[in-house]
Amino acid sequence: MQVPIELSIFRSFIAKFIAGALAFAVVATAAFFVPVTPPPVFEVAARIWVQSKLPTEGGGSGGGGALSPVLSYFNSPINTAGEVMKSALVLEEAISALRKKLPAERLPGLNDLRGGLRVDPVRDADILIIYYRNNYAYVGVEVVQAVLDAFLRVNSAQAAVSAKQSRIFLESQLLEYKTQMKELSEKVQVFKTSHGILDLEGETEQALDQISAIEQGIENTKIALAELNSRIEYLSSKSGVHPGQALRVEELSQDGLVFQLKQNIADGEGQYNELAMRLRPEHPRMRQLRRAIEQDKRRLTNRYRKLLGANEVAIESEADSSVEGVKARMLEQLIAALPERIVLETRIGLLQESLVQARKQLTSMPAEQVQLAELMRAEQIAIETVSETEKSLNQARLVEAVASKTSSYQIIDRPQVSGVTIASKLPKFASALVIGLVFAIAVFFGLDLLDPRMRRITPVLDTLPLPVIGWVSELVPADRVPELRESMHRLRLSIKGLLTGESNEIVIASADRGDGKSAIAAGLAMSFAESGMKVLLIDANLLEPTQHYVFNLPPSPGLADYLVNPVPDLWHKLMRPVGKNLKVITAGAGPAGVGLLATDAIREMMTIAKSEADVVIFDTPAITDSPAALALISPKTHLLSVVRMNHTLKQSLLILASQLRHHEFASGSMVIADVDEFALASALAKAGRREALELEE
Repeated sequence: MQVPIELSIFRSFIAKFIAGALAFAVVATAAFFVPVTPPPVFEVAARIWVQSKLPTEGGGSGGGGALSPVLSYFNSPINTAGEVMKSALVLEEAISALRKKLPAERLPGLNDLRGGLRVDPVRDADILIIYYRNNYAYVGVEVVQAVLDAFLRVNSAQAAVSAKQSRIFLESQLLEYKTQMKELSEKVQVFKTSHGILDLEGETEQALDQISAIEQGIENTKIALAELNSRIEYLSSKSGVHPGQALRVEELSQDGLVFQLKQNIADGEGQYNELAMRLRPEHPRMRQLRRAIEQDKRRLTNRYRKLLGANEVAIESEADSSVEGVKARMLEQLIAALPERIVLETRIGLLQESLVQARKQLTSMPAEQVQLAELMRAEQIAIETVSETEKSLNQARLVEAVASKTSSYQIIDRPQVSGVTIASKLPKFASALVIGLVFAIAVFFGLDLLDPRMRRITPVLDTLPLPVIGWVSELVPADRVPELRESMHRLRLSIKGLLTGESNEIVIASADRGDGKSAIAAGLAMSFAESGMKVLLIDANLLEPTQHYVFNLPPSPGLADYLVNPVPDLWHKLMRPVGKNLKVITAGAGPAGVGLLATDAIREMMTIAKSEADVVIFDTPAITDSPAALALISPKTHLLSVVRMNHTLKQSLLILASQLRHHEFASGSMVIADVDEFALASALAKAGRREALELEE
């Protein structure tokens, strides 16, 4: 079959390789002639003069002496001005100004601005040099200018006065907040000491966790009890013994042992529930108590069994598959379930009592809890207020220090580009090869991913939900059908058990042309004939007939001729014997159209064909040619779908699966061609399909 041009590029490895090679040649050539150069980095610089109010000489009283150089460094207004220039106050104001001048994609963030900005003092001079590096020169100029303008605005005379007033106000506020914080801390400690509660919040949380655990235990026990009651009702209805009737002996005789065992189970559950509040289930005492409860349950079961006289019946009926034996086993299970119901009902009652006690304990906490929570919340607010006030005070002191120690600022040099850094160019030849290779690999694997064929077994199993009844390792052309003898022998053995006297028709269908449907139909017909069964093979593929080539027969008269003129005399001329036990009806030379398969004549023909042979096999058109390809399917036919790996299209297989939902047939199965036996067995086993065991056997 000729592959469409639009799909050949996906189906051929050579086509994918050629496409990748062309992509490599085009991209590598383009990359060689297009320069590969990293963007340059521009460095913008500006200088500012800072005049100091403080004497730089160490004369006069109160001089620093030997420590004068050190003190002059830490008290130097030039260093202080440099720190202020990189402070968040200045940089945030600069960014606000830049929003009006730069596009959003070029606007630097606070961290980017702080990382790219550098301020260096000039030794023995009251000069600062501001540097900024960026990939765009105009951005660097605007950023440095905005930083200078923000610095000058922050350090104006008005800002200095305002900073001093802010500092005085913040110092008084800080003292007041610290006093409040100290008082609140003392109140919290006094409250905890006077009430003897060091972790009231933790105790409340623990009580809530305990209540939640008890509620979850009640819910789980109720679910288990509901499931057990459902099971008891089921066993009661199936065995014909009502749970009340099962206890009639106890009610009539007032058996003392049953009463004592119930009491022991209730007491044991109560002790276990009480210890569960303090001990883990792995504790020896807990395990010992649980063993005692289980032992009492077994003794109660045995007592029920003895009172009902069911012990001997259950033993005698253990291997009995009769109705009486089944009912006896159900009665045995019913007796064993009754003690478990007593345990669960007792456990629910005990857990509900524990829940009431835990809630009472929790209600005694809220008054103290609320009072302590309010104190601790006030203390936390005071701590946060002190912290924020300290930050504001430090900022005000910094601004005031700069304003008080400097008298004027003068920009010496406006921002301008002082240097350009260009990274070394990558070798053109090497970069072109790498880029071309990357594109070639991308094209190859892209075409591979876009391949519309079914290339893995698992998607086939997911798309067409039919059991796998056979496989063909390597499909051959129709003229070499005898080479499939072994595969067709396995397939015949799998299908033979499905055939009956009333249902002996096999319709072989596929999703696409070239899936191997005709070859499998011919091979299967030969295999049935060799086994001694009378076989009739009908070529119903009126669009692309094949069987007359396989068996070297004239195409006419055939099926199409009969469907156009269904006369009895023509029927016997259609069936041509081919060897022993095998007859073939070719497609014929009538009007080629699958619409003939949907006429009433096809049903009459199928009735006649069914009486002519033990097995009737129909070779149908592909489903992509026409939905009428499935017109031969009926409730008495067996459908055999052929899927060919690396050939059948996923979209076509989806169409086939969709069409099969609207048809009713006796059985449906699937044959996968061009597949490795072990890969198929592995895929079936991974999917949890029973066919995996059959393949392995």
